[in-house]
Amino acid sequence: MKVILSIDSEIEREAIKNSLIGYEDISDVIIADSISEAMYRMNNNEFDAAVMYLENGSKDMMQALFKIQEIKRKNKDSKVIILTDKADETFSSAAIIFGIDYVFVSPYNLSDVVSKIVSGKGEEAAAGIEDVADKKLNAERMTSSILNSTGIFPNLKGYKYLKEAIVTGYTRKDTLDAVTKYLYPEIADNNNTTADRVERAIRHAIESAWHKCGGNDFYIKMGFGNAYSNKRPTNSEYIFAVVEYLNNHIG
Repeated sequence: MKVILSIDSEIEREAIKNSLIGYEDISDVIIADSISEAMYRMNNNEFDAAVMYLENGSKDMMQALFKIQEIKRKNKDSKVIILTDKADETFSSAAIIFGIDYVFVSPYNLSDVVSKIVSGKGEEAAAGIEDVADKKLNAERMTSSILNSTGIFPNLKGYKYLKEAIVTGYTRKDTLDAVTKYLYPEIADNNNTTADRVERAIRHAIESAWHKCGGNDFYIKMGFGNAYSNKRPTNSEYIFAVVEYLNNHIG
């Protein structure tokens, strides 16, 4: 088992390294002096686990997360563990979306970090999502992150309706059979408005995000890559795309 460590604190880095050396399954512990070096090694060498420190809110954070997502697509069985100074809902949501397996917030127990590095993949698969929250909460967090990534923020009326539509569609698949007939009216009832206003607000939010992203980068900023055609999605297409994403990443 090959492990890459990129941790600013020399004391923490050496403590984790020394603990790992005691495990028979650990064949190599590689020290990366920077995040860029860690990314290079992860991208060019087979690795089983990588542990790195990312400062939440730093200018390099999102760039690192996108790179991790790209690397994880090629190394699906490898673990990526992030150590950070603080965490919030946006960071937790981004961690799930970008394929990070575990997030430890300072102050953390180094023995717990080591335990996650050496734990079996089956155990991790069962615990990785449930450690954060139940499926609905994960769906809400991931949806918030996707909406925010394209500039759809809570100050837009359509944000609330769109988020509710996506989470409802994920938790109750039957509502997707007739978005106009069932989903919009249900959201309207929950928010003391009309189905037409729900539909218009959602469409406005998507249109605003589409123009803000310049069209071409819309799906990339959603975290979907180039999987979709270069045209503005309808309300239903946007909802279906995010629900499918949640299905693939939460189950």
